[in-house]
Amino acid sequence: MIELIPHHALKTIRTEDGGWTFFEYRGAVIRSKGVHAMFQMSGHPYDGTRLGNLELYQRFVDYWLDHQALPPGYRVQGR
Repeated sequence: MIELIPHHALKTIRTEDGGWTFFEYRGAVIRSKGVHAMFQMSGHPYDGTRLGNLELYQRFVDYWLDHQALPPGYRVQGR
């Protein structure tokens, strides 16, 4: 049977001293340490930010790739 909705799995890339874990999700890299996270995704308005947590950034990635927009309630600062 053909899978109509792709399953997007969070993949652990590596861990570092100090408790940081690097994840890859749909082309984005999310660096997480508990409730703290950093986000890298070229072309995304929040690329390079340090806010939220792992789950929030997964939502950002999904919405951006699926809709080319930020989730409702979020905006690019200054706009």
